[in-house]
Amino acid sequence: MRSFLEIWLCMLTLTVVGIAHQAFVGGSYTGLLFKVLGAEMCAFVGFWVYWMILYPQYFTPFRDLPTPSHRTIWTGNYPVLFPDNAWVPLRKIVEDTPNEGLLRIYSALNGEVLLATSPAAIRDMLTVNAFDYAHQNLVKIAIKRFTGSNLGFLSNDDFKLHRKNMMPAFTVPHVRNLTDIFWRKAQEMVQCIGDELRANPDAPINFREYVSRATLDNIGLAGMGHDFQTLQQPDNDLRNHYRKLILDPTRVFSWVGLLSRYFDMRVLMKVPLKKLIEISNSADYLRGITGGVIRQRKEKLVAGEDLSKKDIVTVALASGVFEEHHLIDHVMTFLTAGHESTATAFEWTMYELGRRPEMQQRLRAEVHNALGTDLAATEYGPRGQNLPYLNAFCNEVLRCYPFSPIIIKVAKQDTSMIGHRIPKGTVVIYSAEVTNRDKTLWGPDADVFNPDRWIGEGKANSGGASSNYAMLTFGAGPRNCIGANFARATLECLVAAVLSTFEIELVNPDTAGRLKFGQTNKSAEGVFGRLKFVRSANATQMPCKAKKSPVKRHSTHMRGLRYDAGLLAMNLWKLSVGILAAVKSVWNRGSPFAALTALWPTNEDGKYIIQAEGIRLAFTNHGAALTNLWLNNTHGEELDIVLGMDDALDYPQQTSNPYLNGVIGRYAGFLSGASYQVDETLYNLTANAHNGTSLYNGGEKGWGRQTWDIAVHINNSITFVLFDNRWNGFPGIFASCVTHTVTPYEWRIAFGVTPLLKAGPINLSQQVFFNLDGFRPNASDTVLDHKLHLPVAGMRFDVDDRGLPTGDIRSNREGKEFDFWSTPKSIGKELQTPESLFDVNYVLSHKPLGDKEDDPVAILSSHLSGITMELYTDQDALHVHTWDDKMGGLKLKKDQGEGKVPQHGAISLEMQDWPDAVHHPEWRHRKTIWGMDGLFTKFATYKFLVNGQ
Repeated sequence: MRSFLEIWLCMLTLTVVGIAHQAFVGGSYTGLLFKVLGAEMCAFVGFWVYWMILYPQYFTPFRDLPTPSHRTIWTGNYPVLFPDNAWVPLRKIVEDTPNEGLLRIYSALNGEVLLATSPAAIRDMLTVNAFDYAHQNLVKIAIKRFTGSNLGFLSNDDFKLHRKNMMPAFTVPHVRNLTDIFWRKAQEMVQCIGDELRANPDAPINFREYVSRATLDNIGLAGMGHDFQTLQQPDNDLRNHYRKLILDPTRVFSWVGLLSRYFDMRVLMKVPLKKLIEISNSADYLRGITGGVIRQRKEKLVAGEDLSKKDIVTVALASGVFEEHHLIDHVMTFLTAGHESTATAFEWTMYELGRRPEMQQRLRAEVHNALGTDLAATEYGPRGQNLPYLNAFCNEVLRCYPFSPIIIKVAKQDTSMIGHRIPKGTVVIYSAEVTNRDKTLWGPDADVFNPDRWIGEGKANSGGASSNYAMLTFGAGPRNCIGANFARATLECLVAAVLSTFEIELVNPDTAGRLKFGQTNKSAEGVFGRLKFVRSANATQMPCKAKKSPVKRHSTHMRGLRYDAGLLAMNLWKLSVGILAAVKSVWNRGSPFAALTALWPTNEDGKYIIQAEGIRLAFTNHGAALTNLWLNNTHGEELDIVLGMDDALDYPQQTSNPYLNGVIGRYAGFLSGASYQVDETLYNLTANAHNGTSLYNGGEKGWGRQTWDIAVHINNSITFVLFDNRWNGFPGIFASCVTHTVTPYEWRIAFGVTPLLKAGPINLSQQVFFNLDGFRPNASDTVLDHKLHLPVAGMRFDVDDRGLPTGDIRSNREGKEFDFWSTPKSIGKELQTPESLFDVNYVLSHKPLGDKEDDPVAILSSHLSGITMELYTDQDALHVHTWDDKMGGLKLKKDQGEGKVPQHGAISLEMQDWPDAVHHPEWRHRKTIWGMDGLFTKFATYKFLVNGQ
């Protein structure tokens, strides 16, 4: 399949290039090449039909295996293309599909995968035929690229040799000899936490920050007898390089994994992107540090010194089997895999302890009874080996929160599993998350967090499960995780030290359990605790000298390439740079459209320009915000008539008014209760207003705060696209596009939203603040003298003191307050005081049979500049509000003058749907919830007139 696609893509590229060349030189082979192109497309269609439709149904050798009933070509048996955490739907698939130990599952684009579910199948895969399977080549290549380690490419014989001679350092007796190292580091971590609490008793403690440093130091000391000292020096060079080595997962990895089934992606690992170079440099730094320590240990060992050291490198060196580069590879594996898994297990332990005060008290009592209450005067030693409830609690955490919930292997050769033939190249997986919670193995309470299952005769190592293959957190068989005992001992020491010293209360109990996107079982936001001392603060302490580093903020805005139609050689060079920029953008942002974004041109301020006769607009892709709108006034002077900032890079940092001139979505304005109901299902959202009781402008991850991608950018038009994947608690994926187009003296916005998977409310707008005088010196610096006419706004929405609709719709009586419909009048006449803010949401009463393209809903004009702006829209409400300088001191742009935007310095005419309409069905029968049966589309057009035009 891969060979066909690679050949087909090469032929397609050559054909397209040939057609372009023939068209350019006026050659005679264009028709023939189009026939070749047609044949290539037919071949692709045939290929697609075979692999996507015919093969899964009729030709797969696994057609007799049970398969989930629901399957789509696009997402396979999963509900979405790339689930945030694939093991979550996988559990339901296994529960709903009867099987005898082997399931056939389809992933994205009908990728066929076998899932081993029974102990017999897992035994065949991990023990009997363990060396018939290996990690995917892409994974091994990525590990080599990112860490320099070649361990993934060892032959079976070399692997067995390494394992045999490394194993003595990981046996239970040897790890017990290392527990005093773990205990001292645990004491040191507790002391550092205590120092922070003494300085600020109410400070929320980030468990991930401290345990990450402690486990890194433990690996240095127990792994090779070298203290990295990251607890005392959190910003030392080693930790900074290590952090660069650990990548946060993005959907780019999912796309690369998907495409690797069809194309050889090794070339991607060799692209000299800044991020890849940075990772390689950090890996080289860590390998250099590790190599230096190993050489020192080797020299001392040869000289007969330091033989009492029991660190892993010393034990491995004593075998005489390992070359220096082999040991460096092993240490790099400990640093990456071992460190992250133990730190994550500790986080989940704190999470469960914080949720269960009764277990916390029981465990603390056991630790105090065995070790005492003064940590500094305590040795872990043999007493630490007799803590059955601590052992049980940590085992239950490891069972319920396996660090790698899914392990993917590929058959290296033809093999078998529970009587089924497995051809070479078959992708086979097992899931610790599924097996660790299998009720047939663990009983009916398999989903319950219950440490007591590990207490009792014969249960300390099995948890009472009915099979040796019931717990797969560390794998099983001859290729299981060699560091399992090391991880357990480290975890128990850290938990005992923290629990002995502090009472734990979770700061974020409702959100800490939300999982981070990716293939590892990590909390998305981390686990934070509010800790209190449970023993005397006067106990012997070693001062912790750790200093916090300042928070570093990075902009995600990408500047595109400037196209210069010069010499062909220069164009080809720029195209090459553009391709690299596109790959880099996809890597950084995780969107397939990001590649296009990086190729579109920007000006020197990082903005995207569109223009037509008499009008010129500039945008940033942060929030898809309008940054500039230039027109000529009645005196022929060019004015910038909207608020904004000079540099596009400043927009992500604008916190005082984060929605400045951007797209507002999924839901503009307030959504009361931060919830809504569809049919019988109540959806609770992440509130960001009214003390956590309302959602405002789409929430903290509203569309006006996101980086949009650019699908199309031509001289007079630009299209922004965004995929909202369950942000702020909204269900389903909403694909949105916003297109801006300019024609002479006109600007049109077209909104389009396609809901995927789940229905939900949509209320979309573009918030733009106008000042038609452009803040020129001879003009007013406010809009109070601007005249406003709202010819179809005879009613308004009544609101309470929080700005939420009460449900009443009030009439705007002619000649009274709020009346802009009967005749144009200046905005200043509606203000009770010069300091008060004008903020009203009007009902737009369109003519029943009128064309909304013909009748303006708002007309704004200034006699000073001679500019009149007419707004046309098919939206049903208009939120009119003047600029409030209390939102933060926004500077004028360089072509608008000096100083800041004053109170009432601009006005926004924000077209939108009726506010909070999802909670007011009594208002009207018009649709407020949109699903896959409908496409949400709206428009807005601004027409500009200038006196004398």
